[in-house]
Amino acid sequence: MKSENLKSFDERKTSIKIIIFRIILIIMLFATFGIIFGFSSQNAEKSGSISEKVTIAITKNIKSINKKPEKERISIIDRIEKVVRKLAHFTIYTIVGILLMALFETFNIKEFNRFSYSLIIGVVYASSDEIHQCFTPRKGSTNY
Repeated sequence: MKSENLKSFDERKTSIKIIIFRIILIIMLFATFGIIFGFSSQNAEKSGSISEKVTIAITKNIKSINKKPEKERISIIDRIEKVVRKLAHFTIYTIVGILLMALFETFNIKEFNRFSYSLIIGVVYASSDEIHQCFTPRKGSTNY
């Protein structure tokens, strides 16, 4: 009788931990969605300004770039900025994928289905984000 009560207590404790973990993952997922929505709500000028600041911070100590004539240096920084923007998109959507996979891992779902569900949700959210950008002043969806 005691061992059954202990087992039941341990199972409940594990179940509560899983529920708390799921809640944390869902909060993190919605926070990430909120960050994406916030960036997508920025007009092109503000969004570009952030990317430019990050790019300048990255390149400010690279002597080979800073020694270039102004026009060439700006051209190089513009190309690097495009890479920075793509990496930012890739990183934030990778975070979404990891959070979704972790969330689905807490359920009894086959690995292929976890991957499929995560991919579908990620693609649907990314698509809705592109649609959202179409309605953002002086910004549009990105043609890939």
